[in-house]
Amino acid sequence: MIAIIAAALLIQAAPREDPGFTDIWNEYGSAMEAEGITRRMAAQAYTWTEGQYHLGLCRRYLDQDDVTFWREWWKNTPLEQSVMGRRLLEVGSTNYTEGLEAAVTEPITSAHCQRIADSWFADMKRLTEEPQ
Repeated sequence: MIAIIAAALLIQAAPREDPGFTDIWNEYGSAMEAEGITRRMAAQAYTWTEGQYHLGLCRRYLDQDDVTFWREWWKNTPLEQSVMGRRLLEVGSTNYTEGLEAAVTEPITSAHCQRIADSWFADMKRLTEEPQ
């Protein structure tokens, strides 16, 4: 938990936006906004989809409450009610399944998983907790 907090503090010091997300927002942002998805919410969903592979890959090493929370963080948001949001959620689901499969065929160490998870958890916490 301390590692997550430390990583979050470092990330807060240097906010950034993934260039891949910027491309997606430039192409689909108007459609997302029309469905009630803000740029911030879309950035959260993008980061969520990117991390789902690693969440599946590292699931056996992670606290299961964290896995459950981050698998379902989007519930009761416009994401599950909108076409564009559901598309993002489907990508995340596919990524998670691919991560589960890779955990069997390409095992990864607990220490490596923890570093990946700490970084991703920090990104998600930053995106979900920072003021709008």
